[in-house]
Amino acid sequence: MAGLNARGSEPGAEDPFAKACAAHAAELYSVARHVLHDREWAEDCVLETLLRLRRSPAAHRDERGSLRAFLIAAVRNDALDQLRAPSGRSRQTVPNFELPGADVRLIDPVEAERVRDALAALPAEQRDALLRAYYKNRSLQQIADERETSAQAVSAALQAALERLDAASVRAVVL
Repeated sequence: MAGLNARGSEPGAEDPFAKACAAHAAELYSVARHVLHDREWAEDCVLETLLRLRRSPAAHRDERGSLRAFLIAAVRNDALDQLRAPSGRSRQTVPNFELPGADVRLIDPVEAERVRDALAALPAEQRDALLRAYYKNRSLQQIADERETSAQAVSAALQAALERLDAASVRAVVL
């Protein structure tokens, strides 16, 4: 795919951005819902993010990664920004914690084992950064402060971890 800038050359040709959004809509919603814990808020977040990206097509460049990964990261980052904003905290309707055993029935044991194996195979630094970012909803700067390192080092560790998970075909399950 040629990124957000691509347009069909013929009138009536399908818009690659619209096609990508449709192909990944459920996954984008899932990411937002995981962060925000609210159906309507997650739907709004995905829509707002996609509209923002639509207005600035140069935001994605193919050489920096897949459009799918870019869209997921953009939705997740926007959801975290909304959650961390003072107005976002008042909008949160479900407490940001998990009830013991609540998700156990929903997890496929085979997938859970694949995820555990993939996470265990990551170097400790990458695994720690990934768990803090995606499961504890920490920002890059918060992780850097907690680990007494730079945000760039955390970003590099996260990128390497995500590439390893992509290679193991479990990234969509983990995130």
